Amino acid sequence: MAKEIILSIENLSVEYKVRRGIVKAVRNIDLSLNRGESLALIGESGCGKTTLGLSIINLVPSPGYIKEGQILYYGESEPFDILSLDKESLRKFRWKEISMVFQSALNALNPVLRVWDHIRDTAKAHGNIPDDLIKKQAYELLELVRLEPERVLKSYPHELSGGMKQRVLIAISLLLNPKVIILDEPTTALDILTQKNIMKVLEDIKKRLNLSMIFISHDLSLAAELADRVAVMYAGRIVELAEVNDLFYRSKHPYTLGLIRAVPTVTAEFRELIPIPGTPPDLIDLPSGCKFHPRCEYATEECLKEEPPLIKVGNDHYASCYHWKEVKH
Repeated sequence: MAKEIILSIENLSVEYKVRRGIVKAVRNIDLSLNRGESLALIGESGCGKTTLGLSIINLVPSPGYIKEGQILYYGESEPFDILSLDKESLRKFRWKEISMVFQSALNALNPVLRVWDHIRDTAKAHGNIPDDLIKKQAYELLELVRLEPERVLKSYPHELSGGMKQRVLIAISLLLNPKVIILDEPTTALDILTQKNIMKVLEDIKKRLNLSMIFISHDLSLAAELADRVAVMYAGRIVELAEVNDLFYRSKHPYTLGLIRAVPTVTAEFRELIPIPGTPPDLIDLPSGCKFHPRCEYATEECLKEEPPLIKVGNDHYASCYHWKEVKH
């Protein structure tokens, strides 16, 4: 059965103008999302994951700007470029077609508004929906994310735990029945048991609503548990893209392998953790050629000259490396 694309990112570049120069946060990215698929964006802090997520709903903060590219959305009608929408059309598009759960759930809710006010205001901003219908939808969604509607709706944010706030945000993101949901670090700053709870909630939502999801995270366990495909980002570009099992067991980029080796395992026999040497590159003054070459054990003269393209290295498996055949677990 052929996969149906719902979102297509084409040659997207995003930059930030700062005093030192131009930060090349996202560089010439091509990526697609299928209907009903979960895609994880993985990489170290500062690799461009969040900027890519914000670009999809055209919400890159100042002094950032989208330099070039298209983001095509395949809704019910003809596909259109999200970046071409005017301000009012974009406001209506967000949350109704694509919603986002932002990073830092602890700070994302207005401290002087009750949860009900957040939900009601979000619904009213997209149409004159009667309060009783909003409340009915709110009850269903809060129960879906395993919260008690009666208690939570009348609570202020400070009366909720971090995990409860995160689940409230997930419920709000589902309020207008979007086709795509973007989750930026959905388990950050939560204890390990709450993280597991959030992951279970997301798994249930995916099964019941058949949503397309994009997870932005540096947590490989989140990708392993929830993603169908994983895109690994480094220095503003995707360096490997594969189905989740292929990526974890047959990775073909040295950076992906480095991320996997640096994570402790609790199920297999003990192995020594191997950190990736060095630090991520300066996005204002990027190294020549492959941006990972200063930290790579496989680097040769060829890697210093030109950045390798993202090429097919297996079935639905792509890597940006001249030495992908040598990369072994």
